[in-house]
Amino acid sequence: MSAPLLSTSATHNESETDVFSPAGHDAPRGNRWLRRLLVLSDSVGITFAWLLTSLTMLSNEPWWSRSKLGFLPVVLAVTLATIAGAKLYKARVCSVRAVETATLIRAGAVASTACWLIAGRVGADSVRVSTALVSGALTFAFVMAFRTLYRAALESARSGGRFTRPVLLVGTGDEAYELEQMIADEPELGYRVVGVVGRATEAAERKFAAPCIGPIANVVDLARSCGVNGVIIGSSSLGFRELNQTVRVLLDAGIHVQVSGGLLGINASRLRSNPIGREAAFYLEQVQLTGWQSKVKRALDLGLGTVALILTVPVMGVFALMIRRDGGKAIFRQQRVGHNGKPFQVYKLRTMVMNAEALLAELEARNERKGPLFKMKDDPRFTRIGRFLDKTSLNELPQLINVLRGEMSLVGPRPALQREVEQFNDRLLLRHRVRPGMTGLWQVESRDNPSFADYERCDVFYVENWSVRLDLMILAQTVVEVARRAAGKSASNNPERDEQRLRPTLASVVSDERVS
Repeated sequence: MSAPLLSTSATHNESETDVFSPAGHDAPRGNRWLRRLLVLSDSVGITFAWLLTSLTMLSNEPWWSRSKLGFLPVVLAVTLATIAGAKLYKARVCSVRAVETATLIRAGAVASTACWLIAGRVGADSVRVSTALVSGALTFAFVMAFRTLYRAALESARSGGRFTRPVLLVGTGDEAYELEQMIADEPELGYRVVGVVGRATEAAERKFAAPCIGPIANVVDLARSCGVNGVIIGSSSLGFRELNQTVRVLLDAGIHVQVSGGLLGINASRLRSNPIGREAAFYLEQVQLTGWQSKVKRALDLGLGTVALILTVPVMGVFALMIRRDGGKAIFRQQRVGHNGKPFQVYKLRTMVMNAEALLAELEARNERKGPLFKMKDDPRFTRIGRFLDKTSLNELPQLINVLRGEMSLVGPRPALQREVEQFNDRLLLRHRVRPGMTGLWQVESRDNPSFADYERCDVFYVENWSVRLDLMILAQTVVEVARRAAGKSASNNPERDEQRLRPTLASVVSDERVS
């Protein structure tokens, strides 16, 4: 959702960025622990995949045969070596889900081919091409599943302030300020800004949260004095020559550098390397809001929406009866603003008392959100079953009717109230270019975040960068998020921080679309 970041490094030594770097003097030890945990996770996934393959493809052999259990160490060693060779234990690869996925597919194909070639030489003659292909596919599925759990646990820990990497933010302009805000709003990214380098007067005007510790000319000394090995540069804050000089002195000093592209809200997958002469430059692909992807999106809405409605009608019926027992109507209807600003009536399972709208004015002063959205942790208007339905978002199920009618999509920005829209700026009104969704980027990533700026970033990012792939990823994460909330798991292990920001653990959705 932020400007794309371009990473460079002075050396090939990436010990400080292996897997995900924790902060402080214990970073190497924490690094090793995280790396070993990820290797263990991959090993379990590979083992499960091979055992399932051998049980189904080699069912005519005893379990202890050379082609089954005896070949497992070979599969494990070859696959782990291939994964490591593809740098899938490096932060710059495995911290971005799309890059991790593509690289893991290639690594799995190489590992499967290598295992098939080795099989004949070690006496595992039953391992044929079909066996290797099935094993490779299952390995990818299991490894990605376990890495997803690993990522969720790590992001939850980062939301609580653990395993974050201290960095300096170079620049004191608007871009640098936006970067600091984004890093603060998304702690699961793993960064912690310990200082801002630039003009003190500009930093004071924009009220950076981190202290301004000195001028850009002293950036190397400042980085060393703060004990950081990485910086993030807001490129628009520096002049052309100053930017180039700063990057070069940092790289010469062995400090890792990330340079923001200065393109707010632009999906990095839309950038194409297109040098001008010998100078680095990017071509920016146009936003495609029409065409085949729009047709596929609508087809998914109709297909998946119909299936989901059929499957969930009994569930909605049970919840409707429970709501009626509390008194009042089961279905709540409310006017929202939809595609192209057209109003429509949205359907929900009622979660609050019948006079909830009238009581809202009395509770406005206790709003825990910033901006026009209202959120109150212990809202007294919720009924007993309503609190559960709201927490799990199961109250949104009747909106499948809105989806089938074409008023909504399965994925899109949250349908807003008219009184909220009246407070939106011109940039946020771009959300009306697409149909509102039952779920969306904001719902799965930042629903409990009180920052209205994060709400705006999510919506604008989605509108300007949406794709079928992004929709599918959001749908998949929605299932995980609903299950997590139904199980009663909080977004953070830090209750004190939860009062301020109960963030769901999905930076991966955004990361997938940032870098492809």
